[in-house]
Amino acid sequence: MSRKYTDKEARALMLKAKLRPIVSYQSNHTPWKCVCLKCKRVVTPTFTQVRSRGTGCKYCARIAVDPIEAKELFNKNLLKPLIKYPGAESGWKSKCLKCNSIVYPTYSNVRTGHNGCKYCAKEIGAAKHSKSKSEVYKFLRKNGYYPLLKSDFVSAQQPVVSKHKPCGTVVEARYFSIQQGRGCCNYCGTQQGALKWANTLEDVLPLLKRKKITLLDKKLKGMRENHKFKCKVCGLIWTTRLASLTSDIGCPNCADYGLKPNLPSYIYLIKHSKYAALKIGIANSNKVRDRLAKHQENGWELIEKKAFRTGAKARRVELGCLNYLRSERKLPIHLIPKQMPQGGWTETVDARRVRASTIWAKVEELSRVKR
Repeated sequence: MSRKYTDKEARALMLKAKLRPIVSYQSNHTPWKCVCLKCKRVVTPTFTQVRSRGTGCKYCARIAVDPIEAKELFNKNLLKPLIKYPGAESGWKSKCLKCNSIVYPTYSNVRTGHNGCKYCAKEIGAAKHSKSKSEVYKFLRKNGYYPLLKSDFVSAQQPVVSKHKPCGTVVEARYFSIQQGRGCCNYCGTQQGALKWANTLEDVLPLLKRKKITLLDKKLKGMRENHKFKCKVCGLIWTTRLASLTSDIGCPNCADYGLKPNLPSYIYLIKHSKYAALKIGIANSNKVRDRLAKHQENGWELIEKKAFRTGAKARRVELGCLNYLRSERKLPIHLIPKQMPQGGWTETVDARRVRASTIWAKVEELSRVKR
């Protein structure tokens, strides 16, 4: 049996839980009328409840909902309640002030941001997913699907008869399927699936021919093993996993994205004062608007910069420096993607744990290593 506290002891605990008693303490299990010092509402928790939970206001703990606040939330979302508040999880008969429909949204759904009117929500969803013919066709071409003249455009939800450029197959391309990362060409899907289990050089020759690549290794080690390749177009020799070629990846030097290993490049060290972060990075020198410019637009300031004749050399120095920071210094990634919408957060470190001069000294050291 729990002991009975004095009024002074009980009041001290209630005040600690942000509750100011209005009446005297009676017992541990008797509802005690109090005013919540946070929301100013009158509540009646028991002393035992407050002692065990550490809080006693059912409104601040979101255990209960004030009907007046619930009505204000509905009005804010253009909903007019027609009956008394039924509870957070029960449908509350209301009138939509947008379309005048009678609807039954729950308080919980409206509070978490859902549209209270199902009829208006459908219209909003349809408008959100509506795309013009030019938008859909431009997106399809960008992803290798070329609409045929005989195809009639209906909407973004309907398939468009197209020719898949990589293989020449006529397929029904769907805008939203491609947008969600699902391809529309069964032939290419089957080929990629088969290539993942390729065992001989003859199995991958069609893929290499299509990408204009030569395999320099005499034996096939496995799809997940690194192989040496040479581009028939630019002559670049590089190493990558054979499995990576089953996607749209080809010669990194001929691609219109990423770092070009054969072109002049530079390595840079930048700092963000607000985030107390340092970042190492590389970029090609001939780009009009490169990575460094994007970082500077987002509050980063340049500390050091060093030029290299090729991107491959800059990449080796960058990887060596990152290995030093992660493996030897045991420094984790400092920022998160939300803090760097332009990308590059994986190369950041805490500026309070390592000096910029220390990082750059390592860059200079690795730059002198000849390979």
